[in-house]
Amino acid sequence: MGRRALVRGATAAAVSFTLALGLGPLTVGSAHGETATGEVTVPATAALLPQTSLLSAGPSGFLRYESGRGRLWTTYDGVDTVVDGSATAGTEVTGAGAGSDVVARYDGSARTVTLRDMTSGRVSEVALPDGQAYFSTLGSTVVTTAGTPGTDAVWHLLDVRDDGSVADRTVEGVPSGVYLSSPSSLGDAHGQVVRYRKGDDDFTGWLDVEQGRLTTLPYAVRSWYSLVALSSTHLVWWYDGTLHIASRKDLTAAPRTMPLADVGQVLGLVGDTVVVSRYDSSLGRYDTGLPVWRVDAVPLDGSAPRTLLARTSRQAVPTPDGGLLVPGGAGTDQWGVSLVEPAEGGGVTVRRVADAYPRTTVHSVSQLTLTQGRLTTVEKDPEGEWTYLHTRETGATGSPTVGARTTRGRIAPENYAQGGPRLLDTGDGRTVISGYGTSTAQQPYVLGPTQSLPGTRIDSSRVYRSATAASGRFAALTRPWASDGTAETRVVDLDSGRTVFTTTDGVRALWGTTLWVMSGNDTAVPVDVLTGRRGEPVWFGNGCLLNDFQAVGRWLLWNCVPQRRARPVQQRRPARLPARVRGGGDAFHRVHLVGHGLEPVRHADLARGHQR
Repeated sequence: MGRRALVRGATAAAVSFTLALGLGPLTVGSAHGETATGEVTVPATAALLPQTSLLSAGPSGFLRYESGRGRLWTTYDGVDTVVDGSATAGTEVTGAGAGSDVVARYDGSARTVTLRDMTSGRVSEVALPDGQAYFSTLGSTVVTTAGTPGTDAVWHLLDVRDDGSVADRTVEGVPSGVYLSSPSSLGDAHGQVVRYRKGDDDFTGWLDVEQGRLTTLPYAVRSWYSLVALSSTHLVWWYDGTLHIASRKDLTAAPRTMPLADVGQVLGLVGDTVVVSRYDSSLGRYDTGLPVWRVDAVPLDGSAPRTLLARTSRQAVPTPDGGLLVPGGAGTDQWGVSLVEPAEGGGVTVRRVADAYPRTTVHSVSQLTLTQGRLTTVEKDPEGEWTYLHTRETGATGSPTVGARTTRGRIAPENYAQGGPRLLDTGDGRTVISGYGTSTAQQPYVLGPTQSLPGTRIDSSRVYRSATAASGRFAALTRPWASDGTAETRVVDLDSGRTVFTTTDGVRALWGTTLWVMSGNDTAVPVDVLTGRRGEPVWFGNGCLLNDFQAVGRWLLWNCVPQRRARPVQQRRPARLPARVRGGGDAFHRVHLVGHGLEPVRHADLARGHQR
């Protein structure tokens, strides 16, 4: 005997799913069969999610954040020292002692900056003077702002003397009446790229720490964040297909330009080579925080680029001697930190200087069906945050087993009005997929037992709103609402494409050739789709607003929503299976889907709790 799940799906996956299955052939009639019991656990699919953030780099090592380990100081030969094990992720390069072996930590409540030299071990503390606000830390110099924005705002530089006292220098060259912007991540021990506004105009400037002076740049750095980088010798940025290179020897001189296409992030400049990241659409969605980028070295002389790392994410950090630290690797299981350096005779070399610590996570399950021994799931891969359709075989007879996971293709949730498709397994290895709207992407498709998405369009001669039910060779497809408030449902033969039955009654379930339609809110009626003959109505009691109705052979599952006290289901709330069952048969199996990151689904003991 074959078996089919009484539980059809879930909109939120659970740490442990319990699915009850009843024995019965995929035909109209009895669902009785030999008694069989069993339980199987389907483990979650694990993934590695890198969260390495590079924060600063000095002559002897660099500061980084790793998930579960906090902030680490790592020497260039790979030795780690925990600086702050409780720290959270951050990308504030200019707040951490940029361009030096000093690690800075600002305490907002105490208004102090602690400076820890990782080479000498010396620890100093800088207290912010009254009236000054913290801005950044460049090397061992603390930068603050003071004054009234739009009137006399100015930067201050706080330096620790050998005796522990603090010298306070006011930055010269700051125009009056300006508004100072928040700090950028572009800076080192010598200075910082800053922005300020005066009137309706925005300006970019170089705050020179050694000279204590602001120099306004005579050109606009139009790009910012991931498209701008600072090396020990140049300021580079990409905008609208053009790379701009300004020399730090004279930042007021006109920058050099060159055409450059397909740039996701400007990581840095190493010698005469610009290092960029480019999006790899095969790895996941477009997001600079995800490991979906490859690292390319592009020579400024126009010669051919080459790939340095297959995958990266987030931001690179320059070293004081002209190198560039980049997180990444061949894959998430080979993640680490690599140092890109100038090569003799031109070009660059790459060497791995530290291992990283990607966080182990799992694919989340948003939908599932279990029919005739086939488990179909919709799962999101956290590495690229793309959603895929998978199937696993659990066996149609005897005790269930765990088969290998087969990927059936990528699902684009943005194509569906409710964030994902509707899945209806037919019980013969096929799956009907549809959305909840009338767009082309949401029309009903059928996926063969070994077919990959998108499948084959069902009845392309009409526009449907959704697939309502499916069983064997038939699928019930519901049309858009008509002006009179009715919606036509057509039962289509998946093998021939022919419509075998049409109704305007609300369709709730389909088993074999038996279609269950509504009669009011509390009654369901079976109809044979081949003959149109209606069977005996089933009444569920006064006050029952029938919900989650399912049919498996002679079995019916349902619950009642209180008509006067109906309320929406809250997100991440445990879903309860229908507790009432009507019919015959007493053989059930359970399948657990473990570790998929959501809450347990409660299950009813269907073998003991059914009502006749």
